[in-house]
Amino acid sequence: MKKNWMLGLLWAGALGAQAAALNVVEVNAPSINCVFNTNCAVVVEDTVSEFAIPNSLGAARLITRTFQGEAGSPGANLYVYQYQIDLASVTAIDPALSPCVGRLKIAFGPAAPLDLNGDGLADQAYVITSGADGTTGPSTVEQNGNEIEFVFGNASICAGGTSFAMGLVSQSPPTGLNAAVLFTDGNTVTAGARGPVVAGTEPPGEDICDLASLRSALTDLSAESIAAPTPSAREGRRHALLNRLKAAERLAARGLFRPALNGLRGIEMKAGSRKNAWIQDDPATPENEAELLRQQISAVMDSLQAQFDQTEKEKKAKKEKAKKEKQKKGKGKH
Repeated sequence: MKKNWMLGLLWAGALGAQAAALNVVEVNAPSINCVFNTNCAVVVEDTVSEFAIPNSLGAARLITRTFQGEAGSPGANLYVYQYQIDLASVTAIDPALSPCVGRLKIAFGPAAPLDLNGDGLADQAYVITSGADGTTGPSTVEQNGNEIEFVFGNASICAGGTSFAMGLVSQSPPTGLNAAVLFTDGNTVTAGARGPVVAGTEPPGEDICDLASLRSALTDLSAESIAAPTPSAREGRRHALLNRLKAAERLAARGLFRPALNGLRGIEMKAGSRKNAWIQDDPATPENEAELLRQQISAVMDSLQAQFDQTEKEKKAKKEKAKKEKQKKGKGKH
């Protein structure tokens, strides 16, 4: 059964900020894929981050699944972000002292409205309640500014449990970020995740270092140089790498060189020489495209690292100058 939560407005915390409750629908897997692919099959990329639960044994996991809507589908060109909290491997040492996960908070930006369950109405989030793993879902999903928060309420996720997969849609490509996992005892930890580059915060069209030429190299890379079982899977992997590169470009354009470097390291790993790398040498091409791409990635990363080092040097010099001026003014008062 598909359930539709029509939620009102809530008031958030002591600051009095208004949090808008999003319209969330229950969906089935794999039918949700049909919203984003005409063949109801999507090429996904999963990111898993582990975090610790106090007074417990075993690793808790935050799983992020990303993919993009295919041309011709209702969700064409939109980016899908699916989150799941997995505590199946966690055992509470003392259930009375081991907290549960009560909330998950992500700096997501605006959720793109889309009919996710076929009822003709625009939805803002979905929960996969059948056809996939999971036993509990959020009671509400709230947006406060750029942050979206999954609130589990009385259905908090405790040791041994797993949430349903919870999906959001955005017009912006993915980048790495830290999500806040809030426990029922009031404590919070961070866990690595992926989410959209928040729209409107980066200058468009600005090329940094040789990122534009790297983007061209990935776009022109022969399909046979991409390791995947089918042509569509090869293009899916190319698309995933280009999405990561686009996110790194935007971060670099904003002067955020360290997160941009982290994004490029993810591409570097996928293009590495290890056995399960996504990029491999195509004997049919006159040159080793995979090796040339690795060299280009390395050169771009060196350039970004140099810019990061220079920026840090300038910050340090500015700080030292301000310190000296403050000390000089202090002596002048005597």
